[in-house]
Amino acid sequence: MTTSWQDQYLAALQIRDRREQANKSIYDAYTKLADHTSTLTSQAVPSVLPNTNPNATTSAQPPPEIDITALTALRTDLATAQSTRSTLTSELADLTTTLASLQSTLTSTSTTANSLAREKAILERKLRDRDEELKEKGRMLERVQDEVAALEMQLNLLEEEKEGGWGKGGVRRGSAGR
Repeated sequence: MTTSWQDQYLAALQIRDRREQANKSIYDAYTKLADHTSTLTSQAVPSVLPNTNPNATTSAQPPPEIDITALTALRTDLATAQSTRSTLTSELADLTTTLASLQSTLTSTSTTANSLAREKAILERKLRDRDEELKEKGRMLERVQDEVAALEMQLNLLEEEKEGGWGKGGVRRGSAGR
C-alpha cells in the first residue's frame, strides 16, 4: 500500500516535532543564553573579543579575519531579534490567555444553550399536553351539554305527561277511552 505525499509530509513533521520536544531543554537554555548575551552586548559593546583558547597568549587585538563593524552589526541584529522575540512571546502569552478565556466563555455559553434547549423542549411538550387536555375537556363539555339537552327534553316530556297532555305511546289522555 502506497502512502500519499500528505501522509509522508505529516509523518516527517511529527518526527521533527518529537525531535524538537526531546531537545526542548537545550533550545530553551540556548535561547536564555542568547537573550542574556544580547542584553549584555546591547548595553556595552566591548572592543576586545574574549580569547577562548586557554593555551593562547592574551592579545589586545581581535584576530584579523573578524571585521569589527560586521560583528557589531551582527550583535545589534541579534539584540533586535531577541527584543522582537520577547515582544512576540508576551503577545503570544496574552493571546493564549484570551483564547483560554474565550474557550471558557464558549463552554459556558454552549452549556447554557443546551440547558435552554432542553427547557424549551420540556415546555413545548407541556404545551402540547395542555392543548390535548383542553381539546378533551372541550369534547367532554360538548357531550355533557348534549346529555343535559337530552335530559331537559325528557324532563319536558315527563312534565307534559304529568300535566295531562300525552300518555304513553303518544296517545292523549282522555281520548283513548272515547
